[in-house]
Amino acid sequence: MLSLDPSASDSDPDNPVTDATRIGPYRLEAKLGGGGMGDVYRAIDERLGRTVAIKRVRAPVTMAGLDLEHFRREARLIAKLSHPAIVQLFDVVEDDTGGWIVMELVEGRSLSSLLDAGPLDLATALPILSDVAEALDEAHAKGILHRDLKAENVMVTPAGRAKLLDFGLARWSGPGETEEHDVLEEQIFGTPYAMSPEQTMSLELDQRSDLFSLGTLIYETITGTRPFQGDDLVTTLREVCVAQQRPARELEPQIPGALSRLIDWMLEKEPDDRPARVEEVASVLRRWSNEELGEPDHERLTAEA
Repeated sequence: MLSLDPSASDSDPDNPVTDATRIGPYRLEAKLGGGGMGDVYRAIDERLGRTVAIKRVRAPVTMAGLDLEHFRREARLIAKLSHPAIVQLFDVVEDDTGGWIVMELVEGRSLSSLLDAGPLDLATALPILSDVAEALDEAHAKGILHRDLKAENVMVTPAGRAKLLDFGLARWSGPGETEEHDVLEEQIFGTPYAMSPEQTMSLELDQRSDLFSLGTLIYETITGTRPFQGDDLVTTLREVCVAQQRPARELEPQIPGALSRLIDWMLEKEPDDRPARVEEVASVLRRWSNEELGEPDHERLTAEA
């Protein structure tokens, strides 16, 4: 069964917290968003006087009864990661309402909301995409596959830097993998337009699957269009598996040919035909982002959603 992960709702500081006002030492102030894997709130750590984001972890609906197990699994995965472009884990709390992950509160907007106004220019996009690629490289180096890389799961700060969020579908692929992860392997989870062909077919995955998803993210960010988007679930999955995307440069002629070709390489249907490691892509993107491409669009980055 395919579980569709709804996009997180827009931040709403005026949205009152209705189901709980305090989780351990954290006072919940407002709901920031929600999706298939949990709800996120802005909260105050009353011990430190620090504003944080706190996520109530919810297992996919087809994993009924496994919420606490899913919470512990996600927390352990995030705890393995330490990188400026990955949201930082502060604490975990278990109470009679379930499991909660306490993280840094990232000021800014989701990449998805930024793209509502159209594609980003290269000067703005490349530093963001470089950060995402380097965050993904850090996860892969720790044996973690993200499996849900999309614009909704990338926060962009007013300074134009990215933070990778939501490891709710991540999978530990290194030594020491335990049986708890087998539950997620029995079904297909993810976001159809951003999944690799092998993920849609529930085949064995490695980091080249995340590379495919990164290719879709880069494509959407610089063209404003998703490379694979059908009118319904079935046609979207068919496009992911068999359709050839239009080269990004055909949609936006100012895109350098080398970047357009890199995206096409990442979006090859067969994993063996893609780059072997995200490290290679991250290095190229960082080098391009450091070249003279003009000034980032600071007005857009700091505008209200």
